[in-house]
Amino acid sequence: MYRDDFKDYAKILFRTFGDRVKNWVTINEPLITVKYGYDLGFPPSSRCSDRKTCKAGNSSTEPYIVAHNFLLAHATAASLYKRMFQPKQGGQIGVSVSAQYYEPYSKSPQDRAAAKRGLDFEIGWLPKFTSKEKKLVKGSVDFMGLNYYTAIFAKSIPVDFHALPVSSTADVFVNLTGLSQTRNDSLPLKVQLNDPSRIDYTVHHLYRIRKAIKNGVNVKGYFYWSLLDGFEWIAGYINRFGLLSH
Repeated sequence: MYRDDFKDYAKILFRTFGDRVKNWVTINEPLITVKYGYDLGFPPSSRCSDRKTCKAGNSSTEPYIVAHNFLLAHATAASLYKRMFQPKQGGQIGVSVSAQYYEPYSKSPQDRAAAKRGLDFEIGWLPKFTSKEKKLVKGSVDFMGLNYYTAIFAKSIPVDFHALPVSSTADVFVNLTGLSQTRNDSLPLKVQLNDPSRIDYTVHHLYRIRKAIKNGVNVKGYFYWSLLDGFEWIAGYINRFGLLSH
């Protein structure tokens, strides 16, 4: 089974690196693979319902199936670590999820509910589990990582209970509008290095984290993404977002 394959892979890593690695993330941003790979058809895994884009796939069912399996794969690896390695190695294990911040488009109850619904569809999925699976998943994280990127307005779309299943993205019944700042990565390096907006962005995030800690939020760490420019699925190295750009 897929869970056994993932468990065997994780076991090799725990056994090989566990004396030095003390913080384990089993799966990073499962939503990205679920949404883009199985709903919208981006590679990988290039599956969706639109046959103009994808040769195979079902955007209305596969994202939920994949998310369900992700959770079980994580829980299986975490159970192995907690049982066989954690007592001796003394590390922690968790999962890292990704989400946008949803701002209600207006103060109306409908838009407020839409914003909450949008967040639930990002990090609040509750697939059905068997009793055995519930026991496996419960308590499977020592920490939760949260990756966040931008803000999006959420405007309510009336829920149509008779609508045909199209995709997991459409199931949320929310009209989303992103807030973004256009960056011109083709500018000369000397111009890009004069980057007060990125400095301001980072300082404000650190300020908010400190404020959250003062308000009692159990923040265990903050990681800036990233030290160096990363190779993105579609953009390659075009988008420069590292603290050090090449």
